[in-house]
Amino acid sequence: MRRIARHTLSTLIAALCVCVAVLWPRSYRSADVVVSGGATGEVIGAGSYRGRLVFFASELSAYPTLQLSMSRISAPAEEMTPEFNAAFDPGTTLKVSLAGFAIGRGNIDVFETPPKFTAFTVPHWFALLATGVPSTIWMRGIVRRWRWGRQGRCRACGYDLRSSPERCPECGASAPRGASRVLAVAAALAPVMLAPAPARAAEPPPEPAADQRLKEVNLNPATLEDAFEVLRDLTHANIVVRWPALEKVGIERKRPVKLRLWDVRLGVVLDVLLDIVNDGTAPISWGEADGIITVSTADDIERSFRPTVYDVRDLIETIASLHPDGGREGGADPRTEAVDQITLLITESVAPDTWRDAGGTTGSIRELGGRLIITQSPAAKKKVEQLLNDLRRELAKPAPRLPAATQPVAPATSPSAPPQPALPPAGGPARSSPGSPSGARPPGR
Repeated sequence: MRRIARHTLSTLIAALCVCVAVLWPRSYRSADVVVSGGATGEVIGAGSYRGRLVFFASELSAYPTLQLSMSRISAPAEEMTPEFNAAFDPGTTLKVSLAGFAIGRGNIDVFETPPKFTAFTVPHWFALLATGVPSTIWMRGIVRRWRWGRQGRCRACGYDLRSSPERCPECGASAPRGASRVLAVAAALAPVMLAPAPARAAEPPPEPAADQRLKEVNLNPATLEDAFEVLRDLTHANIVVRWPALEKVGIERKRPVKLRLWDVRLGVVLDVLLDIVNDGTAPISWGEADGIITVSTADDIERSFRPTVYDVRDLIETIASLHPDGGREGGADPRTEAVDQITLLITESVAPDTWRDAGGTTGSIRELGGRLIITQSPAAKKKVEQLLNDLRRELAKPAPRLPAATQPVAPATSPSAPPQPALPPAGGPARSSPGSPSGARPPGR
């Protein structure tokens, strides 16, 4: 039993050595992260980034499907730089840093209640040294025992077994059987079999249910409750209506509605329908999360919303290319300036009084790796998405041609041409130019 445990441990160490050797050169061009959810729901994981192994744990709640399971993420190394800097920023969370070893602890300030996190790094060279030395000793022992077996010697001590092939008279070890040889071969091949497989392409995110297009919507006549039933039958979307919250503000199930539309998205139908039944006493709204559309009062929806990630890397690159020098004195990073401009545009154009940075209590916006993490009401998120789409459409248009400058250009003078006398200014007396010939007089004198 102890022998099996020793061989199993040696095999795992050798497998780790092979994985570290493969990940070390790969980490400078691609970051690999493995994320898992613990038994109590927290997010834990490990990654390989620019010559370091990164291990982290946080109090951030994982999705139920991630608990007690693993998910692998692979991305270009430069995209993980903001996350790595946020975890090991010397001014905020850094505790210890020496020769590639670092320990960081802080809060993830993206959410309303910032969860705590702990992260530490170990350089690849140290992990390769720690696993390579025992793996080399173990592999040398396997090769030596295999060579002794081929020579008819005891695999344990090297004693000549030609006189007693069944048992070694020196150490008492018995000759290995076929199963032992198979186990030795499997242990030798285990590091190759456990080497990391190439990362698979990430699956595209599912299309939001509110983006489904309807050829025709006919609600003539119908009650509000029947209208939602018709929309469920037409789209097979998960539409949940919180009637107790609506009835508190006077929105009854049997309220009559009359609506007929053609070739529209489900989200537009919901906007028009809720605008018809809204009497102004309390605004009602809808929001979508995990494929479920919830209809309720705006206050009720806002209490249940969660952060949404918007990929704006294309906008950052486009805006940064317009101002390569950063647009400010001192040569600021143009990408940082582009992120600041996009953030300022959103906070000043969409519900400006609700952002926490402006004194509000609802909205927050943060940038991580070219993504904006926005916490806002569903109505505000729809406006943010529309604003980003409009900005992409405008920036994709070619720049207009400007007319050429109309200022006169001084004619080029030949080096051999004699200097010309200066002309007098209009309306003033003529004066001789220092470069004019002596005795020259202005015309008319």
